[in-house]
Amino acid sequence: MLQARRDFLNAGFYKPLQDALVQIQSEVRAALGRGITALDMGGGDGYFSAALTDDQHRWFVSDISKDAVRLAAGRFGVAQCSVASSFKLPLADNSVDLVLRNFAPSSEPEVARVLRRDGFYCVVTPNDDHLIELRRCLYQQPKSHTAGAIEGLFQPLWTRQVSYSFDLTSKDHRQALLAMTPMAWRANLEQKQRWLDAEAVSVTANFTLALYQVAA
Repeated sequence: MLQARRDFLNAGFYKPLQDALVQIQSEVRAALGRGITALDMGGGDGYFSAALTDDQHRWFVSDISKDAVRLAAGRFGVAQCSVASSFKLPLADNSVDLVLRNFAPSSEPEVARVLRRDGFYCVVTPNDDHLIELRRCLYQQPKSHTAGAIEGLFQPLWTRQVSYSFDLTSKDHRQALLAMTPMAWRANLEQKQRWLDAEAVSVTANFTLALYQVAA
């Protein structure tokens, strides 16, 4: 799953989402008036946050998977990556300016603990039609995505949509997309083969990005 995710992301299919996160980082820096320290929580191999770190911004990556953190360390350097649960982050209280939660589970009290009082919390969730072509190919009645509610510890600032489509002309890319999702475990062999045997297919990517601050 990790290698499939790495191959798929490195091919650039989620580059528009990465670009949107770069824009958010710039806005957070402008709001704070300084370079920022940030955490990519449940960040996998660090694909998204690796595009964000530079001389002005320092990003840390945490993930529960040891293998994912090894891959992330190849992008960042070992000292910036930790094997850790999102429910027990390896950071001091009030120590980061921005936490990124990209499709990852979380504990909002734990996020609030590590954020500085003027810090920001960015949450990325899939919308109902995200990867709908894949889900329709596998299932007669695909389930809707459900996003967990953000507790009252944070005040919402805004939400934005990132929606686009991309073409999967390669069977290898269709295999990578399937293998990086939980659907690879849930679908049967016939369903998987139907997806792999499909000709070039246009796939919908649709995300909601929400930005919060710690409530006063």
